[in-house]
Amino acid sequence: MELVVGCRSCGHQWVQKVTLETDSPFVCPKCGQAAGWQLFNCSQCKKTFVPEPVGDPPRLPIIPSCPTCGQAASPAAESDIAKAGAQ
Repeated sequence: MELVVGCRSCGHQWVQKVTLETDSPFVCPKCGQAAGWQLFNCSQCKKTFVPEPVGDPPRLPIIPSCPTCGQAASPAAESDIAKAGAQ
């Protein structure tokens, strides 16, 4: 399986191969930080974003909200990487 991932440290985006044993955060291939989390899209305002992790240990919210408009978001697709870079 593959996830579209964004780095919370440097903003780099990539496609990450994952298995059931793979755990977030992912190590960013650009900056080397363990700050890669799944990207999400807002259906309302079309913003692509990485949600703020919550809890200890950190994990993504079950239903992330868009930081721009507050609407519930859905996982991003590989085609959204180019769109997010344009924002």
